[in-house]
Amino acid sequence: RAGGGLARGLNEDMYVVRKFLEAGMEFAVCSSCSKNFGLYGERAGGLFVACQSAEIAECVSSRCKLKIRTNYSVPPQHGSKIVVSVLSDPELRAKWEKELNGVREALGRSHAAFAKALKEGGMPAKYSAPRFGLFTQLFLSAEQVEALEKEQACYVAPGGRVNVSPLTEEAAAEVAKRIAIILAK
Repeated sequence: RAGGGLARGLNEDMYVVRKFLEAGMEFAVCSSCSKNFGLYGERAGGLFVACQSAEIAECVSSRCKLKIRTNYSVPPQHGSKIVVSVLSDPELRAKWEKELNGVREALGRSHAAFAKALKEGGMPAKYSAPRFGLFTQLFLSAEQVEALEKEQACYVAPGGRVNVSPLTEEAAAEVAKRIAIILAK
């Protein structure tokens, strides 16, 4: 679970986790704060494990501690201290949630403009369906990615993963138009 709050909202993004808890399921959730707090490289986040008994929880905790110890002895603390500071102060948390909502809404507008331009370019629904979050995945071939670069000066990650977060609505529409040109071939 990365970027909690960037898809549909903080509470909405936790829907499945709550359903699993209500069903009494045992499960694990990894949560990263790199995207929703802008803390890339800080390893801020956590592993949350729901267990059906204290005995199982103790076993899981013991195994997790062994794995943690073999991966690193002293993890970075700067990012986690920032997260704790923000989430434990009601005023800072409210400000962060407001900013996070603003980012999510801007991402939604960029995704909508991107999807609309793909649809207007004649692309099938699998390409033009609205998305959410920081990225959209178009599942492009290596040849299509290369053609985008060479013919349209449009750079996407291998497979067609597009980061829409830096794109304004206008830029998202322009990138989508260029992608539609290549996909139409």
